[in-house]
Amino acid sequence: MNAHYLRALDNDKLAALIAPSLSASAAEHILLTRAMDSLKPRAHTLVELAKAAEFYLVAPTAYDEKATATLAKNGTNLSLVLPALSALAEPWTPESVKTAIHEIATATGKKIGEVMPPLRAAIVGTMSGPDIPDAMAILGKTESIARIMRPIAA
Repeated sequence: MNAHYLRALDNDKLAALIAPSLSASAAEHILLTRAMDSLKPRAHTLVELAKAAEFYLVAPTAYDEKATATLAKNGTNLSLVLPALSALAEPWTPESVKTAIHEIATATGKKIGEVMPPLRAAIVGTMSGPDIPDAMAILGKTESIARIMRPIAA
């Protein structure tokens, strides 16, 4: 299946196609369906789509080389955004998450380029993937906060 057909396919059907390769449960299938719009634009094959979706189902236990370097350089900024994100009411939306991140960056004198990359590293484990506010909204508050806290505690 090429990228054109992949993008045209209904999100639920697409999630059903990749769910077996990810050993996804019924609840995880629902999460994958919600995540499809964030994943489809970057994937060219079902294999790429399944690989890109893995982080939604399993929190990263290790970070790739670029993510590790990003956390080493700007990881302390995670501690700055954590209180604002923890105080953010649910349900999380991409807009509310993005607004909270921008507000805390402005309030602390940080550039968004110093805040978003370590968030990406903590949430995804790599420096590629969907927009972070979208991913965090799909993952939800509890899971997102847990993923942000992992590199802080390390």
